[in-house]
Amino acid sequence: MRFARSVGSAVAQSADVPAASNDVPCGRHVGPVAAAVMGVLLFAVALALMQSLVELWTAVDSATQTRPNGVAAPDHEIAILFGSIRFGTVASTSLIVLAFLGGGLGAFLHVATSFTTFVGNRTLLWRWMLWYPARLLIGSTLGAVFYFLVRGGFFSSSTLTSDINPYGIAGLAALVGMLSKQATDKLTNLFEALFGQQPSQGDEGRLDKANPTRDECPTAPSAPAISTKGGTVAS
Repeated sequence: MRFARSVGSAVAQSADVPAASNDVPCGRHVGPVAAAVMGVLLFAVALALMQSLVELWTAVDSATQTRPNGVAAPDHEIAILFGSIRFGTVASTSLIVLAFLGGGLGAFLHVATSFTTFVGNRTLLWRWMLWYPARLLIGSTLGAVFYFLVRGGFFSSSTLTSDINPYGIAGLAALVGMLSKQATDKLTNLFEALFGQQPSQGDEGRLDKANPTRDECPTAPSAPAISTKGGTVAS
């Protein structure tokens, strides 16, 4: 009988039957080489965002300086993302670009923290790789949206750019980008409550946690039964 059980176990292993585990989630994991490449790309994104922010600050500083009446801030040509994108900017658009970059820099903090956590726990899955560039874009967009709300809600249309603190815009946009996931989840729940819809689950509706449990994996198929003289033995 013990021999039959050992044979059944060997057949199950040779069939490569996936098994649910308390330590490893289901799905195809990212290998060390791909994780290293992704880490280098994230490092390059961080450098590009910081270089762009420094490059933009000349135009932002010029736009927010106090000038005599009737004297407009000079236009500037900006080269961001290591010079790959060049465009001319005026005083108002330089603050919009600042909000985009601030939101992207804050989103990078979130992305980098999540990436290193999942790589360190060996739970990084291929099906979630698109989440990282998408989160950078979401953070940048929310940073700009937040700037529009602040500019339209707390300042009059006649407010000059020289009356706006660029450090506050950059810092708050970065904070919004860093907390973009929590902000979108809370705003979704708020509007669903206002319109009487079923509230969403937020993080509870997302699988593949950094520390997964058995319940998050589908049940593994059972190994084929082995017929013996004494009866049928399932592994």
